[in-house]
Amino acid sequence: MESRMPIAIITFTLVIFLYGAQSVTFHFTNNCPYTVWPGILTAAGGPSLSSTGFTLATGASSSLSVPATWSGRLWARTQCSTDSSACTHAGAQSVTFVVKNNCPYTVWPGTLTAAGRPPISSTGFTLATGASSSLSVPATWSGRLWARTQCSTDSSGKFVCATADCASGAIECNGAGAIPPASLVEFTLRGDGGKDFYDISLVDGFNIPISVTPQGGSTGCPSTSCAANVNAVCDPSLAVKGADGTVIACKSACLAFNQPQFCCTGEYGTPDKCPPNQYSKIFKQQCPEAYSYAYDDETSTFTCPSGGNYLIAFCP
Repeated sequence: MESRMPIAIITFTLVIFLYGAQSVTFHFTNNCPYTVWPGILTAAGGPSLSSTGFTLATGASSSLSVPATWSGRLWARTQCSTDSSACTHAGAQSVTFVVKNNCPYTVWPGTLTAAGRPPISSTGFTLATGASSSLSVPATWSGRLWARTQCSTDSSGKFVCATADCASGAIECNGAGAIPPASLVEFTLRGDGGKDFYDISLVDGFNIPISVTPQGGSTGCPSTSCAANVNAVCDPSLAVKGADGTVIACKSACLAFNQPQFCCTGEYGTPDKCPPNQYSKIFKQQCPEAYSYAYDDETSTFTCPSGGNYLIAFCP
């Protein structure tokens, strides 16, 4: 009897918000014992989706915001690979970011691509507790990722978050960055010398713990992490509080006071004129590997000699 490959199972969870929904959420889960690559085709004349294809590792999940009037089809590709015909760096045309949520609450990751760089496959999605999602990222991508928290959709259909909101009004950030304070992961792939550069930045403040772990690729690719809850030790003058009075984010001194000596601007615009301050030292004590202020380069930038894939974890 001819052996057959198991069919890729994609589970959809449709979340329709009340009071005049503007969008629906498709939740994909790959229960297959191998990676699949979901594909999407919108019917002629219909509103387009933010992604037409992406990577989904075994056990991974991903969410996609879909217009409420969308019509089309979805499927899973299998046994996919990239040849070297159009590549200049070891045959790699893309990198996979696996984004995992270890927090005891749902987060909404956002992404922002640097100007002039190829876009990433998604600019925002939902990630439930314990869930992970795979993003296909161009091999020369540069940009940042973060997690929004305490998000909801109001009666007008506008999507809003208590921390790190991108103010797009939707789950997808669509080219908008995080409103600080926000814990950021920053990447420049295939930068100088073909190396990947990455860091965790608290220059815009802190909202939740985060880490980056290289996977595959060369040896000599260190992990970096900000695993501490900076909110628990945030100076009262920097604290952002939620509706219940608890600290949900911690501003940087630059954001809180907007003064040159904290923002490293004007006459303080060089490393020798802008040393660490009493506020940035709080961030550095909690997260020694993260950027605590603008010129905190020496202990905060990490490189990977020849690239690979990356695991980005919230609440590591």
